[in-house]
Amino acid sequence: MAKTTKKDFELFMKECKIWEERLKLDGWSILYLHKGLDNVLADTNITADTRTVCVRLNTEWIDPINIKSIKETAKHEMIHVLLGRMSGNASYRYTSKMELYESEEELVYKLEKIIK
Repeated sequence: MAKTTKKDFELFMKECKIWEERLKLDGWSILYLHKGLDNVLADTNITADTRTVCVRLNTEWIDPINIKSIKETAKHEMIHVLLGRMSGNASYRYTSKMELYESEEELVYKLEKIIK
């Protein structure tokens, strides 16, 4: 397992901000953290009702670290922000959290392929 550097984190934040603009995510308050996470490259914690987001890049990288993988991870996390309100609203319905998580992940991966 490799370590992500401060430079990697700076690239990650830069790419997230590019996607924030491309996806028109104005109105969200976004905090970026570089910390250890369990079994993920990065994650996004969204509080839809207050429109706040915490995007975290893992200090431990499971895959080989390169510019492409960091950029793809940033895009992936910002697509989660794009879906944040929908996901928050859907969680109030009669759907399990796991079903909702799986459907959101499926849509995120599809959008990754569509959005260039």
